[in-house]
Amino acid sequence: MPINSQNLRHLRAFLAVAEKNSINSATHTVFLSQPAITHAIAKLEKELGCILFIRKSNGMYLTDSGKAYQIRAQRALLIIQEGIFSALGLNTVGAVKKSKQLLSVITATQLKALVAVTKNKSYADAALAIDISQSSIRRSSRDLENLLGTPLYERTSTGITPSKAAGALTMATNLAFYELAQAKEEVYRLQNIEIGQLKIGGILPLSSPVLPNSILSFSETHPAFKFSLSNLYSLFDLRSANLDLLIGPLHHPAYDDLIQQPLLSSKIVIIARIDHPLCRERHASLEQLAKYSWVIPEQGTPSRDIYNALFDNNIEQTNSAAIEVSSVVVMRQILEHSDKLAIVSSLMVQRELSDQALTIIPCKLLKSEQTIGITYRKNWLPTATQQRFISLLQATAKSTPGSA
Repeated sequence: MPINSQNLRHLRAFLAVAEKNSINSATHTVFLSQPAITHAIAKLEKELGCILFIRKSNGMYLTDSGKAYQIRAQRALLIIQEGIFSALGLNTVGAVKKSKQLLSVITATQLKALVAVTKNKSYADAALAIDISQSSIRRSSRDLENLLGTPLYERTSTGITPSKAAGALTMATNLAFYELAQAKEEVYRLQNIEIGQLKIGGILPLSSPVLPNSILSFSETHPAFKFSLSNLYSLFDLRSANLDLLIGPLHHPAYDDLIQQPLLSSKIVIIARIDHPLCRERHASLEQLAKYSWVIPEQGTPSRDIYNALFDNNIEQTNSAAIEVSSVVVMRQILEHSDKLAIVSSLMVQRELSDQALTIIPCKLLKSEQTIGITYRKNWLPTATQQRFISLLQATAKSTPGSA
Protein backbone atom coordinates (compact mmCIF):
# COMPACT_ATOMS: atom_id res chain seq x y z
CA MET A 1 0.00 0.00 0.00
CA PRO A 2 1.17 3.61 -0.52
CA ILE A 3 3.15 5.03 2.38
CA ASN A 4 1.65 8.22 3.80
CA SER A 5 4.06 11.12 4.01
CA GLN A 6 2.55 12.95 6.96
CA ASN A 7 4.76 13.86 9.89
CA LEU A 8 3.67 12.21 13.16
CA ARG A 9 4.82 15.26 15.09
CA HIS A 10 2.50 17.42 12.99
CA LEU A 11 -0.38 15.08 13.81
CA ARG A 12 0.35 15.30 17.53
CA ALA A 13 0.50 19.10 17.30
CA PHE A 14 -2.82 19.23 15.45
CA LEU A 15 -4.53 16.99 18.01
CA ALA A 16 -3.12 18.99 20.93
CA VAL A 17 -4.49 22.26 19.53
CA ALA A 18 -7.83 20.58 18.83
CA GLU A 19 -7.99 19.43 22.46
CA LYS A 20 -6.80 22.67 24.07
CA ASN A 21 -8.35 25.11 21.56
CA SER A 22 -5.09 27.02 21.84
CA ILE A 23 -1.62 26.89 20.31
CA ASN A 24 -0.09 28.28 23.48
CA SER A 25 -1.67 25.58 25.66
CA ALA A 26 -0.68 22.90 23.17
CA THR A 27 3.01 23.76 23.53
CA HIS A 28 3.02 22.18 27.00
CA THR A 29 1.49 18.96 25.64
CA VAL A 30 3.72 18.26 22.63
CA PHE A 31 6.78 20.24 23.78
CA LEU A 32 6.99 22.28 20.59
CA SER A 33 7.27 26.03 20.24
CA GLN A 34 4.33 28.15 19.08
CA PRO A 35 5.97 28.82 15.67
CA ALA A 36 6.60 25.07 15.23
CA ILE A 37 2.96 24.23 15.97
CA THR A 38 1.72 27.02 13.72
CA HIS A 39 3.94 25.68 10.94
CA ALA A 40 2.71 22.13 11.48
CA ILE A 41 -0.96 23.15 11.20
CA ALA A 42 -0.28 25.33 8.16
CA LYS A 43 1.48 22.44 6.43
CA LEU A 44 -1.42 20.07 7.17
CA GLU A 45 -3.95 22.59 5.87
CA LYS A 46 -1.94 23.09 2.69
CA GLU A 47 -1.64 19.34 2.10
CA LEU A 48 -5.35 18.77 2.67
CA GLY A 49 -6.43 21.89 0.79
CA CYS A 50 -8.76 23.05 3.55
CA ILE A 51 -9.00 25.04 6.77
CA LEU A 52 -8.82 22.85 9.87
CA PHE A 53 -9.41 25.56 12.49
CA ILE A 54 -11.54 28.67 12.83
CA ARG A 55 -9.43 31.31 14.56
CA LYS A 56 -11.43 33.30 17.13
CA SER A 57 -10.49 35.75 19.85
CA ASN A 58 -11.12 33.16 22.55
CA GLY A 59 -9.35 30.26 20.85
CA MET A 60 -9.11 27.93 17.87
CA TYR A 61 -12.01 25.65 16.98
CA LEU A 62 -12.23 22.78 14.53
CA THR A 63 -14.06 23.16 11.25
CA ASP A 64 -16.12 20.26 9.87
CA SER A 65 -13.02 19.20 7.94
CA GLY A 66 -10.97 19.49 11.11
CA LYS A 67 -13.41 17.31 13.04
CA ALA A 68 -13.32 14.63 10.34
CA TYR A 69 -9.53 14.72 10.29
CA GLN A 70 -9.31 14.63 14.10
CA ILE A 71 -11.18 11.30 14.29
CA ARG A 72 -8.83 9.62 11.82
CA ALA A 73 -5.66 11.16 13.25
CA GLN A 74 -6.58 9.96 16.75
CA ARG A 75 -7.26 6.46 15.42
CA ALA A 76 -3.97 6.42 13.48
CA LEU A 77 -1.82 7.34 16.47
CA LEU A 78 -3.68 4.91 18.75
CA ILE A 79 -3.08 2.10 16.24
CA ILE A 80 0.65 2.87 16.16
CA GLN A 81 0.75 2.97 19.96
CA GLU A 82 -0.96 -0.43 20.11
CA GLY A 83 1.56 -1.68 17.55
CA ILE A 84 4.44 -0.54 19.76
CA PHE A 85 2.79 -2.26 22.70
CA SER A 86 2.51 -5.52 20.72
CA ALA A 87 6.05 -5.22 19.35
CA LEU A 88 7.50 -4.99 22.84
CA GLY A 89 5.29 -7.77 24.20
CA LEU A 90 4.57 -5.61 27.20
CA ASN A 91 2.38 -6.90 30.02
CA THR A 92 3.55 -4.84 32.99
CA VAL A 93 1.74 -2.08 34.86
CA GLY A 94 3.66 0.67 33.09
CA ALA A 95 3.30 -0.85 29.63
CA VAL A 96 0.76 1.64 28.26
CA LYS A 97 2.79 4.58 29.56
CA LYS A 98 5.97 3.25 27.96
CA SER A 99 4.33 2.67 24.57
CA LYS A 100 2.83 6.19 24.74
CA GLN A 101 6.27 7.65 25.50
CA LEU A 102 7.79 5.85 22.52
CA LEU A 103 4.97 7.09 20.28
CA SER A 104 6.08 10.66 21.03
CA VAL A 105 9.61 10.07 19.73
CA ILE A 106 9.22 7.53 16.90
CA THR A 107 9.11 9.22 13.49
CA ALA A 108 7.19 8.53 10.31
CA THR A 109 10.54 8.13 8.51
CA GLN A 110 11.50 5.28 10.83
CA LEU A 111 8.14 3.59 10.32
CA LYS A 112 8.36 3.94 6.52
CA ALA A 113 11.79 2.29 6.63
CA LEU A 114 10.38 -0.49 8.83
CA VAL A 115 7.55 -1.22 6.37
CA ALA A 116 9.88 -1.15 3.37
CA VAL A 117 12.51 -3.44 4.89
CA THR A 118 9.92 -5.88 6.25
CA LYS A 119 8.23 -6.09 2.86
CA ASN A 120 11.35 -6.31 0.70
CA LYS A 121 13.59 -8.23 3.16
CA SER A 122 16.57 -6.28 1.88
CA TYR A 123 17.97 -2.84 2.70
CA ALA A 124 18.91 -2.28 -0.94
CA ASP A 125 15.47 -3.20 -2.29
CA ALA A 126 13.74 -1.26 0.49
CA ALA A 127 15.77 1.85 -0.33
CA LEU A 128 14.72 1.60 -4.00
CA ALA A 129 11.08 1.05 -3.02
CA ILE A 130 10.79 4.32 -1.09
CA ASP A 131 13.47 6.23 -3.02
CA ILE A 132 16.00 6.96 -0.27
CA SER A 133 19.63 5.98 0.19
CA GLN A 134 20.65 2.69 1.75
CA SER A 135 22.54 4.55 4.45
CA SER A 136 19.39 6.47 5.40
CA ILE A 137 17.24 3.36 5.60
CA ARG A 138 19.88 1.54 7.65
CA ARG A 139 20.17 4.48 10.02
CA SER A 140 16.38 4.75 10.44
CA SER A 141 16.16 1.00 11.10
CA ARG A 142 18.97 1.12 13.63
CA ASP A 143 17.48 4.16 15.42
CA LEU A 144 14.09 2.45 15.67
CA GLU A 145 15.67 -0.71 17.10
CA ASN A 146 17.51 1.39 19.69
CA LEU A 147 14.32 3.18 20.70
CA LEU A 148 12.36 -0.05 21.05
CA GLY A 149 15.23 -1.91 22.65
CA THR A 150 14.42 -5.05 20.69
CA PRO A 151 15.79 -6.62 17.48
CA LEU A 152 13.70 -6.02 14.37
CA TYR A 153 15.63 -8.06 11.79
CA GLU A 154 17.81 -11.12 11.56
CA ARG A 155 20.28 -11.61 8.73
CA THR A 156 19.99 -14.96 6.95
CA SER A 157 21.48 -16.50 3.82
CA THR A 158 18.39 -15.49 1.87
CA GLY A 159 18.23 -11.90 3.11
CA ILE A 160 16.68 -10.20 6.12
CA THR A 161 14.08 -11.95 8.24
CA PRO A 162 11.76 -9.61 10.20
CA SER A 163 11.30 -10.43 13.87
CA LYS A 164 7.89 -10.91 15.50
CA ALA A 165 8.20 -7.37 16.84
CA ALA A 166 8.85 -6.01 13.35
CA GLY A 167 5.82 -7.86 12.01
CA ALA A 168 3.52 -6.49 14.71
CA LEU A 169 4.66 -2.89 14.27
CA THR A 170 4.62 -3.14 10.47
CA MET A 171 1.00 -4.29 10.46
CA ALA A 172 0.05 -1.44 12.82
CA THR A 173 1.91 1.07 10.64
CA ASN A 174 0.10 -0.08 7.51
CA LEU A 175 -3.24 0.27 9.29
CA ALA A 176 -2.35 3.71 10.66
CA PHE A 177 -1.09 5.10 7.36
CA TYR A 178 -4.20 3.79 5.64
CA GLU A 179 -6.30 5.53 8.29
CA LEU A 180 -4.62 8.81 7.32
CA ALA A 181 -5.29 8.13 3.65
CA GLN A 182 -8.96 7.71 4.51
CA ALA A 183 -8.82 10.96 6.50
CA LYS A 184 -7.78 12.77 3.34
CA GLU A 185 -10.62 11.14 1.40
CA GLU A 186 -13.16 12.28 3.97
CA VAL A 187 -11.84 15.84 4.06
CA TYR A 188 -11.98 15.99 0.26
CA ARG A 189 -15.52 14.63 0.30
CA LEU A 190 -16.58 17.57 2.46
CA GLN A 191 -15.26 19.78 -0.34
CA ASN A 192 -17.32 17.80 -2.89
CA ILE A 193 -14.17 16.16 -4.26
CA GLU A 194 -14.47 12.39 -4.61
CA ILE A 195 -11.12 10.56 -4.45
CA GLY A 196 -12.04 7.41 -2.55
CA GLN A 197 -11.29 3.79 -3.30
CA LEU A 198 -12.19 0.29 -2.17
CA LYS A 199 -9.84 -2.70 -2.35
CA ILE A 200 -11.75 -5.96 -2.66
CA GLY A 201 -10.23 -9.42 -2.51
CA GLY A 202 -11.69 -12.81 -3.32
CA ILE A 203 -14.45 -11.34 -5.53
CA LEU A 204 -16.25 -14.69 -5.53
CA PRO A 205 -18.32 -15.90 -7.16
CA LEU A 206 -17.27 -14.45 -10.50
CA SER A 207 -20.38 -15.78 -12.22
CA SER A 208 -22.73 -13.84 -9.91
CA PRO A 209 -23.89 -10.44 -11.22
CA VAL A 210 -24.08 -8.93 -7.73
CA LEU A 211 -20.59 -7.38 -7.55
CA PRO A 212 -20.26 -6.15 -11.19
CA ASN A 213 -23.81 -4.73 -11.15
CA SER A 214 -23.11 -2.93 -7.88
CA ILE A 215 -19.88 -1.44 -9.21
CA LEU A 216 -21.50 -0.27 -12.45
CA SER A 217 -24.42 1.29 -10.59
CA PHE A 218 -22.15 2.99 -8.04
CA SER A 219 -19.84 4.34 -10.74
CA GLU A 220 -22.73 6.23 -12.33
CA THR A 221 -23.06 8.44 -9.24
CA HIS A 222 -19.42 8.27 -8.10
CA PRO A 223 -17.38 8.29 -11.34
CA ALA A 224 -14.08 9.17 -9.63
CA PHE A 225 -14.32 6.42 -7.01
CA LYS A 226 -11.80 3.66 -7.69
CA PHE A 227 -12.17 -0.09 -7.26
CA SER A 228 -9.23 -2.45 -6.94
CA LEU A 229 -10.26 -6.09 -7.44
CA SER A 230 -8.07 -9.09 -6.69
CA ASN A 231 -8.67 -12.84 -6.88
CA LEU A 232 -6.53 -13.16 -3.76
CA TYR A 233 -8.50 -14.28 -0.70
CA SER A 234 -5.97 -13.28 1.94
CA LEU A 235 -6.85 -12.70 5.58
CA PHE A 236 -3.33 -11.37 6.16
CA ASP A 237 -3.79 -8.66 3.49
CA LEU A 238 -7.18 -7.82 4.96
CA ARG A 239 -5.72 -7.44 8.44
CA SER A 240 -2.83 -5.35 7.04
CA ALA A 241 -5.18 -2.95 5.18
CA ASN A 242 -3.90 -4.08 1.80
CA LEU A 243 -7.54 -5.09 1.28
CA ASP A 244 -10.72 -3.50 2.65
CA LEU A 245 -13.16 -6.30 1.93
CA LEU A 246 -13.08 -9.99 1.16
CA ILE A 247 -15.95 -11.54 -0.76
CA GLY A 248 -16.24 -15.29 -0.59
CA PRO A 249 -17.36 -18.22 1.58
CA LEU A 250 -17.89 -17.26 5.21
CA HIS A 251 -15.86 -19.10 7.83
CA HIS A 252 -17.31 -20.88 10.84
CA PRO A 253 -16.48 -20.34 13.58
CA ALA A 254 -15.92 -16.66 12.85
CA TYR A 255 -12.66 -14.84 13.62
CA ASP A 256 -12.60 -12.60 16.70
CA ASP A 257 -11.05 -9.63 14.90
CA LEU A 258 -13.20 -9.81 11.75
CA ILE A 259 -16.84 -9.18 10.92
CA GLN A 260 -18.69 -11.38 8.42
CA GLN A 261 -21.98 -10.48 6.74
CA PRO A 262 -23.90 -12.79 4.37
CA LEU A 263 -24.73 -11.79 0.81
CA LEU A 264 -25.76 -14.92 -1.07
CA SER A 265 -26.32 -18.58 -0.37
CA SER A 266 -25.89 -21.53 -2.69
CA LYS A 267 -25.93 -25.31 -2.58
CA ILE A 268 -22.78 -27.40 -2.49
CA VAL A 269 -22.80 -29.70 -5.52
CA ILE A 270 -20.65 -32.37 -7.16
CA ILE A 271 -19.83 -31.54 -10.77
CA ALA A 272 -18.18 -33.27 -13.71
CA ARG A 273 -17.94 -33.13 -17.49
CA ILE A 274 -21.24 -33.24 -19.36
CA ASP A 275 -20.95 -36.92 -20.44
CA HIS A 276 -19.40 -38.31 -17.27
CA PRO A 277 -20.28 -42.00 -16.55
CA LEU A 278 -22.05 -41.02 -13.31
CA CYS A 279 -24.49 -38.81 -15.23
CA ARG A 280 -26.41 -41.98 -16.11
CA GLU A 281 -27.02 -42.75 -12.44
CA ARG A 282 -30.21 -41.62 -10.76
CA HIS A 283 -28.33 -40.98 -7.53
CA ALA A 284 -24.59 -41.59 -7.22
CA SER A 285 -23.62 -43.59 -4.15
CA LEU A 286 -20.64 -42.98 -1.90
CA GLU A 287 -19.02 -46.16 -3.24
CA GLN A 288 -19.36 -44.89 -6.81
CA LEU A 289 -17.96 -41.46 -5.93
CA ALA A 290 -14.99 -43.07 -4.22
CA LYS A 291 -13.88 -44.74 -7.48
CA TYR A 292 -12.94 -41.43 -9.07
CA SER A 293 -10.19 -38.93 -8.38
CA TRP A 294 -11.15 -35.38 -7.46
CA VAL A 295 -10.38 -31.73 -8.03
CA ILE A 296 -10.73 -30.28 -4.54
CA PRO A 297 -10.81 -26.79 -2.98
CA GLU A 298 -8.05 -25.43 -0.77
CA GLN A 299 -7.75 -26.66 2.81
CA GLY A 300 -9.78 -24.58 5.26
CA THR A 301 -12.58 -23.70 2.85
CA PRO A 302 -16.17 -24.79 3.59
CA SER A 303 -16.30 -26.91 0.41
CA ARG A 304 -13.09 -28.71 1.38
CA ASP A 305 -14.51 -29.43 4.83
CA ILE A 306 -17.57 -31.03 3.21
CA TYR A 307 -15.35 -33.09 0.89
CA ASN A 308 -13.26 -34.28 3.85
CA ALA A 309 -16.38 -35.23 5.80
CA LEU A 310 -17.82 -37.08 2.81
CA PHE A 311 -15.15 -39.78 2.91
CA ASP A 312 -13.88 -39.46 6.46
CA ASN A 313 -14.38 -42.77 8.31
CA ASN A 314 -17.00 -43.83 5.78
CA ILE A 315 -15.31 -45.56 2.90
CA GLU A 316 -11.86 -45.95 1.45
CA GLN A 317 -11.39 -44.14 -1.83
CA THR A 318 -10.28 -46.43 -4.66
CA ASN A 319 -8.58 -43.53 -6.35
CA SER A 320 -7.48 -41.12 -3.64
CA ALA A 321 -5.34 -38.90 -5.91
CA ALA A 322 -6.63 -35.34 -5.77
CA ILE A 323 -5.65 -32.04 -7.36
CA GLU A 324 -6.02 -28.95 -5.17
CA VAL A 325 -7.28 -26.03 -7.27
CA SER A 326 -8.61 -22.59 -6.33
CA SER A 327 -9.33 -21.36 -9.87
CA VAL A 328 -12.71 -22.15 -11.44
CA VAL A 329 -11.18 -21.74 -14.90
CA VAL A 330 -8.46 -24.34 -14.22
CA MET A 331 -10.97 -26.67 -12.55
CA ARG A 332 -13.24 -26.47 -15.61
CA GLN A 333 -10.39 -27.34 -17.98
CA ILE A 334 -9.36 -30.35 -15.89
CA LEU A 335 -12.90 -31.68 -15.57
CA GLU A 336 -13.72 -31.25 -19.25
CA HIS A 337 -10.83 -33.52 -20.24
CA SER A 338 -11.07 -36.20 -17.57
CA ASP A 339 -13.38 -38.31 -15.42
CA LYS A 340 -12.48 -36.37 -12.32
CA LEU A 341 -15.11 -34.96 -9.97
CA ALA A 342 -15.22 -31.67 -8.06
CA ILE A 343 -17.18 -30.30 -5.16
CA VAL A 344 -18.06 -26.59 -5.26
CA SER A 345 -20.67 -23.96 -4.55
CA SER A 346 -23.25 -23.98 -7.36
CA LEU A 347 -23.01 -20.19 -7.45
CA MET A 348 -19.37 -20.42 -8.51
CA VAL A 349 -20.13 -22.52 -11.60
CA GLN A 350 -23.36 -20.97 -12.84
CA ARG A 351 -21.73 -20.01 -16.12
CA GLU A 352 -20.16 -23.42 -16.66
CA LEU A 353 -23.48 -25.13 -15.96
CA SER A 354 -25.47 -22.81 -18.22
CA ASP A 355 -22.87 -23.30 -21.00
CA GLN A 356 -23.29 -27.05 -20.51
CA ALA A 357 -19.55 -27.37 -20.14
CA LEU A 358 -20.11 -29.08 -16.79
CA THR A 359 -23.03 -30.83 -15.13
CA ILE A 360 -24.19 -31.67 -11.61
CA ILE A 361 -23.88 -35.31 -10.58
CA PRO A 362 -27.13 -36.44 -8.88
CA CYS A 363 -26.34 -37.27 -5.28
CA LYS A 364 -28.44 -37.41 -2.11
CA LEU A 365 -25.37 -37.32 0.09
CA LEU A 366 -24.98 -33.56 -0.09
CA LYS A 367 -27.53 -31.37 1.65
CA SER A 368 -25.18 -28.56 2.58
CA GLU A 369 -25.46 -24.91 1.67
CA GLN A 370 -22.63 -22.41 1.50
CA THR A 371 -22.97 -18.76 2.45
CA ILE A 372 -21.11 -16.20 0.37
CA GLY A 373 -20.55 -12.90 2.11
CA ILE A 374 -18.27 -10.00 2.91
CA THR A 375 -15.54 -10.03 5.55
CA TYR A 376 -13.82 -6.95 6.94
CA ARG A 377 -11.76 -5.85 9.94
CA LYS A 378 -13.74 -5.28 13.12
CA ASN A 379 -11.81 -2.06 13.81
CA TRP A 380 -12.23 -0.75 10.24
CA LEU A 381 -14.08 2.57 9.96
CA PRO A 382 -15.16 2.90 6.31
CA THR A 383 -15.56 6.36 4.86
CA ALA A 384 -19.09 7.54 4.15
CA THR A 385 -18.58 6.77 0.46
CA GLN A 386 -17.22 3.28 1.13
CA GLN A 387 -20.17 2.58 3.40
CA ARG A 388 -22.59 3.70 0.68
CA PHE A 389 -21.10 1.13 -1.68
CA ILE A 390 -21.30 -1.65 0.91
CA SER A 391 -24.97 -0.80 1.48
CA LEU A 392 -25.58 -0.87 -2.27
CA LEU A 393 -23.82 -4.24 -2.54
CA GLN A 394 -26.00 -5.68 0.22
CA ALA A 395 -29.19 -4.27 -1.33
CA THR A 396 -28.23 -5.68 -4.75
CA ALA A 397 -27.61 -9.10 -3.20
CA LYS A 398 -30.99 -9.07 -1.46
CA SER A 399 -32.77 -8.39 -4.75
CA THR A 400 -30.86 -11.20 -6.50
CA PRO A 401 -32.25 -14.76 -6.55
CA GLY A 402 -30.35 -16.94 -4.10
CA SER A 403 -29.62 -14.15 -1.64
CA ALA A 404 -28.84 -15.08 1.96
